[in-house]
Amino acid sequence: MLPKENRLRAKRLVAQVYQKGQRQQGEYLSLRRLPDRGGPARVAVVVSTAVSKKATERNRAKRVLRALLASITLPPGDLVLSVKRLPPHERLSPIFRKELSRWFPSLRSD
Repeated sequence: MLPKENRLRAKRLVAQVYQKGQRQQGEYLSLRRLPDRGGPARVAVVVSTAVSKKATERNRAKRVLRALLASITLPPGDLVLSVKRLPPHERLSPIFRKELSRWFPSLRSD
């Protein structure tokens, strides 16, 4: 779980990152990054109902991503990590780890 100071919770702040942030794309994930604003890094993980109609699948993807993000040092600024589509269930963590390692060098893929 991400520490409280590293969570981006307000809808208006997430919307601001979507509007003004720089976008990076992967096969399964999309990252929006708003540069350093002077505080700790804050992250929001978004999984739309367009990705999966099942709440259990969306929540599992969010849990896996938050666990991976909690294990690395985040760059300063606000980040919104969106899931574009879900990989096969049994390969969720390794695939997300591989994509995140491109954007966060401190997270090495297996």
